[in-house]
Amino acid sequence: MGTLVESQIEASLDALRRRDGPAAEKVRSQDQYLNELFKQMFGLMGDLAIGQVHDILEALIDENEAHAREVAGRDNEIDRLYHRVFDELISEMGTGKNDSDGALRAVTLLLVAHNLERIADRVTNVAEDIVFLETGQVVELG
Repeated sequence: MGTLVESQIEASLDALRRRDGPAAEKVRSQDQYLNELFKQMFGLMGDLAIGQVHDILEALIDENEAHAREVAGRDNEIDRLYHRVFDELISEMGTGKNDSDGALRAVTLLLVAHNLERIADRVTNVAEDIVFLETGQVVELG
């Protein structure tokens, strides 16, 4: 995503230098694609976290150890998304030249991604507690 942003900046400057309206419009339309891509990375993480919280509460209410284990198993998917977002944002920060606003934006987004990832970790902790309550065994599901 960082590379896409960088190429968008270059393309917009090129369109400006050449006073090329159609090229500028192309850059503008591609910006919507980048915005959508960004929403899908965080949107998916958020949806997965919400689903995990909902499902772990059901498992707790139903005292369903198997369901708790299944919900905890979904933590890996959120972890993968978090690491992908983390890597992309770090890469984006590395390409900026003294861009404090961009760095602040990237750090803020990293915190959002981190907190979504931590929700999944907490769900896993609850799943481990459910397994303990049902079996008396201490397990590591994460």
